[in-house]
Amino acid sequence: DLAQHFIGAAAITASVNSQIAQVLGEEKEMQDAQGGSGFSFVDLTADKAGTRFGELATANPDSARKIQQAMAKIKDYTDFMPDPRTLPEHMDAATFNARYGTINSEAYQKVSKEIDALIAATPIYRQ
Repeated sequence: DLAQHFIGAAAITASVNSQIAQVLGEEKEMQDAQGGSGFSFVDLTADKAGTRFGELATANPDSARKIQQAMAKIKDYTDFMPDPRTLPEHMDAATFNARYGTINSEAYQKVSKEIDALIAATPIYRQ
């Protein structure tokens, strides 16, 4: 499932833009909270990492070459995807609303920024 989130977000970013990828990722998780597998910051981490990958792969020719060279040297997935297992997941709508309210809340934005920091610390994105 994480691979699908990563690849999907990278593809959407490369073909449309990162804002659409972000909105679609968050919307998917909000729908999952309404009766699916639940809202997952784990899945959202894969979305955000894929979005960052897509941004770097398509920013310009130099950036694309750098990401290709970095990918040729990876040892495992943690070189391009942070380990998200400590983040909250499987939250139904009531649980999400009680903890975070909306995706615009301070509590939600705090977790989102933590995810961004995890991604920025991942080897491939420290170019």
